[in-house]
Amino acid sequence: MGSGIDDTDYAASEAHSVDALKKVISAKYKQGIVPESMGMFVELFEDNYVPDHYVATATDTGGTKTILAQAMGKYDTVGVGYISVLVNDFAAHPGNGWAFPRYFLNTMLTQAAFREEGIAGDVMRGIVRGLEKADVSDILGVDPVSIGKGETASVDEMIAGPRFGYGYDVIGAMVGYMEKDKLGLHFPQPGDVIIAFPAYGCGNNGYVELRTKLLNGEFEERSEFRSRYRGRFSLTDKIPGTDIVIGEELLKESDIYLREMASIAKELYNSERTGVVGINNTGYGLMNLNRVSRYVENHITDPLPMSPIFELFRDETGYDDFTMYRLVNNGMSFFVQCNPKYADVVLRHVPGSKVVGEVRQGKGSPVTYLHRNGKQIEFAGYGL
Repeated sequence: MGSGIDDTDYAASEAHSVDALKKVISAKYKQGIVPESMGMFVELFEDNYVPDHYVATATDTGGTKTILAQAMGKYDTVGVGYISVLVNDFAAHPGNGWAFPRYFLNTMLTQAAFREEGIAGDVMRGIVRGLEKADVSDILGVDPVSIGKGETASVDEMIAGPRFGYGYDVIGAMVGYMEKDKLGLHFPQPGDVIIAFPAYGCGNNGYVELRTKLLNGEFEERSEFRSRYRGRFSLTDKIPGTDIVIGEELLKESDIYLREMASIAKELYNSERTGVVGINNTGYGLMNLNRVSRYVENHITDPLPMSPIFELFRDETGYDDFTMYRLVNNGMSFFVQCNPKYADVVLRHVPGSKVVGEVRQGKGSPVTYLHRNGKQIEFAGYGL
């Protein structure tokens, strides 16, 4: 049932890091936080300067997907990924489509060749495209997002990549707002349906495993890291039986669903002042459903089909369903939980989405079950 040495080690080390951080952040530095938003996809804060709104905050990075950008010399798609991990968090609980980004800030850490060849412009081109895809100003009647203060840092000795001199990373943060009277703090209820939005790429999670288990690492110039690659494919190989180039598929732009969630939230609010619960399917996979649950069980009974890249990943690794649905999105980028009578509204706004399961009464801590191949597979943890 294990997911491989890479994922297991990183998950454990991340947990230790989070615990260490929590120990030194006193309540003084969380003043004004909406308690129910603590540890959620976005955290909301009271602010006396904007009394009718909460301030919404999120931060993230594109992860090791940047390694593939360096290996392929293609940098304009990963910028969309930097935005997607942030704005899809805005679309998730407790924003649920009502939180809107106002300022995007970033720091770009770079090596010499990256700077000298002006690659930062390609990365920023993708970021701008991501912001355009996430613009909800016309839907919610708010100001569009602005790019705030940015920074570049020359850190040749601190950062590296598979190609000498091209190492880089982007750390992004999003600050926005949410009207206080829109904060329904909806939680899933027994009888709710679970709807999945399709993922047209691999998103931003699971890339350590995707890279090292599918690829042969011929692009990696560092021997200590090249030895981690155990796959048999090059970046230019096609998925067997298809015309899909593996490297291009791994670098495909990430999905952004903020506009759809804003449209759904507005339509339902105008009709019956009700809402939906959004869940961004990122790290830890189906465990994300537990993150916003209370005393319920989430049952995924009819998941969206795996895309070819994930079928290949499964076939090459031999990973079981638990590992697959914990590591990668398997074709499901975002989830919505709502009363069945609102399902048609959600489905109409997102082509390719469908009802994949239901919420049932639970007995204790929230848990998610995947029903697949005649088995009921449990995903516990990560809940409130």
